Amino acid sequence: MFFSERLKQLRSESNMTQAELAEHLQINIRTLRRYEAGEVQPNYDKLLQLADLFSVSVDYLLGKPVTTEALQSYVADLSPAELKALQDYISQQLQDNQ
Repeated sequence: MFFSERLKQLRSESNMTQAELAEHLQINIRTLRRYEAGEVQPNYDKLLQLADLFSVSVDYLLGKPVTTEALQSYVADLSPAELKALQDYISQQLQDNQ
């Protein structure tokens, strides 16, 4: 998945309009439309803003696939309570997507 598709997906899932997201990023709506059309890429600062806003990594925004090794390194330092919360969250997401 390319950045433009991922951005549209995240914005849609957050029930944000293009105008709302453009305002949040302090950019012109035309610039946001160009992001979503894949015509231009945001600069580093805007990528960080988007990652923070949508609670995702920049890697995710840019479409980097998640590997088993990466997932293992992400969860290696989680406490038992955090790991349980993550498992519950994943279970809920799977149920919601059925």
